[in-house]
Amino acid sequence: MKKLTTLMVAGAMMLTASTAFAGPKAWYHVNGTVTQVEPNYVTIEDRQPVNKCSIVEVPILSQKKGNAGESALGGMIIGGILGKAIGGNDKGAAAGAILGGVIGADKAQGGTQEVIGYRQVEKCTTTYQTTTHEVRRGNVIRVDYNGNTMEFFSDRIYNVGDSIALKMTLTTR
Repeated sequence: MKKLTTLMVAGAMMLTASTAFAGPKAWYHVNGTVTQVEPNYVTIEDRQPVNKCSIVEVPILSQKKGNAGESALGGMIIGGILGKAIGGNDKGAAAGAILGGVIGADKAQGGTQEVIGYRQVEKCTTTYQTTTHEVRRGNVIRVDYNGNTMEFFSDRIYNVGDSIALKMTLTTR
């Protein structure tokens, strides 16, 4: 009965020198016969970008400015009243009026934003879809030599019955 030897054992004995052996080495070529050919498949993953777009509504904003004169006058009046109350004299009222006027005018220039409508815009996002598929990468071939069956991986195309050259390495212990 024929023995089935794996690629690692056959490779160590027939194709390469083993480090477990010491001493002189000899190699020679022999011919084996292909007894079986099986395609070798690997799984490949592909990532494809997928764009998804939709229409969204975005607000249209208007800058609403205040009246700087009115705001400054109001700030001066309030600042003057607070300045006189805190300081207790007319100098405090004058300083409060100046400070209140500056703050009131500044606030009027900043203004406020107001939504005056909406517009439609296209918004897109990208996601990735992963697909897998099988791809043939070479063959697993079984070769018979002198009553032993060995298994190898090969990118070459062989048919059952083909003769294949093998390199046999022998060493002494």
